[in-house]
Amino acid sequence: MAIIERHTSPDNSLVLLVDVTDGDWTIGFDGCPWHTHGDILDAWGYDGSPESRARRFVDDILQSRRVIAVIRMDGRVTDIVVPDDLMHRPLSKHFGKYAPLNETMEFRYWNGIPAAE
Repeated sequence: MAIIERHTSPDNSLVLLVDVTDGDWTIGFDGCPWHTHGDILDAWGYDGSPESRARRFVDDILQSRRVIAVIRMDGRVTDIVVPDDLMHRPLSKHFGKYAPLNETMEFRYWNGIPAAE
C-alpha cells in the first residue's frame, strides 16, 4: 500500500486516502471498507487514464460536488461511501432498504453541509 495523498475534511470527521500500488489508483476513507479504483470510474462518467479519472473524482469530493454517505451502527461509523448519484436516488430509500434498525445514515458533502435528497 502506497498512500500518496491524505485529505482531512474541514470538520475533521473524514479522512480521504488516495493510494497507488503497482499503477492501481485506489480511493477510499481511512478505516472504512468502501473504496473505488481509477480504472472503473468510467462507469461514473469520468474519462481518460485511471490516474486522471481518480484525480477528477478526488477533486469532486474535495470540492463538495459528490455526496458522501456516513453509515453508523449504534452511533459508531462503520463505513463511508460515495454513492453513484444516478443509481442511488433517493439516497435514503436505496441505502436504508435492507438496513438494520440500529443503522443510521448521514448524507453530506466534504465541507460538512448536509446533502438534500
